[in-house]
Amino acid sequence: MKIAVHTTDGGKHIANPFVRSGGFLVYDVDKWEIKNCHYCPEKTLDQLIEAKDVAEWDAIISRGLPKEIKNQLEQMGKEVMITFCDSPQNALRAFLSNKMQEEIIH
Repeated sequence: MKIAVHTTDGGKHIANPFVRSGGFLVYDVDKWEIKNCHYCPEKTLDQLIEAKDVAEWDAIISRGLPKEIKNQLEQMGKEVMITFCDSPQNALRAFLSNKMQEEIIH
C-alpha cells in the first residue's frame, strides 16, 4: 500500500489546508509496517493527477482539500483522510490504525 501525505516543508509537517502546492511524503506500507518513505517534490495535486503520479497511491492524507479534488481522488479509487494532525507520522499511524480495525471487523 502506498500512502501519500501532503506537506509544504519537506515532510516535517502536514500542509496547511489552504495551501495547494507542496510535496508529498510517500510511504510504502506492507503488513502494517512502513518499508520505505520517499519525498515527491513540489507539485500541486492537480499536476500530480495530470501526470498520473497519483495512480500508484492507495491513499492521500491531508489537512484539507478542495471538494472537487477530493471527489476526483475518490472517483479514482483513492482513500482520502482529512486530519487535524500536524505530524505526518502521527497521521499515518492513525490511518493505519483505522485500516487495521476495519480489517478486524470485516
